[in-house]
Amino acid sequence: MIAPDNAKPDLIRIIYASTATSPMNLADLLDLLEAARGKNLPLGITGMLVYEDGSFLQLLEGKSDAVRALFARVQADRRHTAVTKLVEEPIEAPTFADWSMGFVRAAREDLLSIPGCNDFFATGARLRDIDLARARVVLKKVREGMWHKKAG
Repeated sequence: MIAPDNAKPDLIRIIYASTATSPMNLADLLDLLEAARGKNLPLGITGMLVYEDGSFLQLLEGKSDAVRALFARVQADRRHTAVTKLVEEPIEAPTFADWSMGFVRAAREDLLSIPGCNDFFATGARLRDIDLARARVVLKKVREGMWHKKAG
């Protein structure tokens, strides 16, 4: 069956957490980000990467086949271990539509200051240990500009 011309594209969101296999300094992270943006833009993939002390939290959005293929590459990437998919869900529109890949290098103090997450991070937990509800809270703070406000 052929979809009508006005059919909405099959969009999904995947949110995952992982552990870096080795510590990443700012230059490493910026190299990773530049490569991701170059690959994601032509595929229509948008998202956000949060890094904190060896842990990643990432949100990927776009057409389902492209996002699933990218997530498969992430799972095979030797820079990650313990890749845990928190959710794969259909979406109407991307949350981070203007960002081919946004990036936040979070400090522990930042995570401890987020209501609804501070108790979790106070136990010594890392982004790699996060559950979906708290991941959504952290990503909402990113979208609201929490880290941009601190820089200003």
